[in-house]
Amino acid sequence: MKKMRIKLTFIVVALFIVLSTMLSFAEPTNFTDVDGHWAKEYIENVHKRRFMSGYPGGTFKPQGHITKLEAIVIAARLMDYDDKNEQHYANQYKQKLENNNIPSWGRGAVAYALFNDILLENELQSLVSGSSQTPAKRYEVVIYIGRVLRYRAGEEINEIIHAIPPYEDKESIPKEAKPYIELLSNKGILDEASNDGYFLPNNQITRAEVAKLVSMSAEILDGVSDDDIIVEPGSIIFPPEIPTRKTVDGSIENVVFGDKNIISIKSERGG
Repeated sequence: MKKMRIKLTFIVVALFIVLSTMLSFAEPTNFTDVDGHWAKEYIENVHKRRFMSGYPGGTFKPQGHITKLEAIVIAARLMDYDDKNEQHYANQYKQKLENNNIPSWGRGAVAYALFNDILLENELQSLVSGSSQTPAKRYEVVIYIGRVLRYRAGEEINEIIHAIPPYEDKESIPKEAKPYIELLSNKGILDEASNDGYFLPNNQITRAEVAKLVSMSAEILDGVSDDDIIVEPGSIIFPPEIPTRKTVDGSIENVVFGDKNIISIKSERGG
């Protein structure tokens, strides 16, 4: 009976974890606030593909804004991050994540982004200020998405810019963003004719704008095979191999939750 209770407890916990993950994307695709919106197709696509989720009540809030932390989580998903490997990546940057107040729900994705150079370590401290998440600016999200295209699809960027689109406010665009603006413009993801020819780098980016960037970038990545993926020194995109499951006979003596082994088994064979 004791073994059965333990087994049932594990099943309930496993189901809870799975359902918690699924519920964040369980909102209806036909959001109540996107009909007639210019980004409706992009919004429905990123939701369907689990890059972005909506809000309770069936809304997406297309004109709402996102934080830099949320942008990194979205970029990590676009890079092929899987929540199942959260602990593996988070453990490698555990102290840095804690020191920079990264909340538990975002640690796996942020660690994955650090591991794959979507986010640089000197940018980590800017995600959270005190207890508040920092709003994401337009140029910052373009950098994150551009890095995904660069490292996952092997897209080249020009470190010395010769062909940045002629935005009216190009002098106010941060230098580090210009190569990625050029890349996304060349791919047709950015349209220099929008916003009356202004890029508005320091404006907070809207959820609708993020949906467009992510949806169009995902289409490019769809055409990339595993053989095409560029992995630079020190970067690993794919998670480690899952250990082979082994069945043993015995009774559970102890369960410890944390970084240590969580199950101790006493052999019934006396070995």
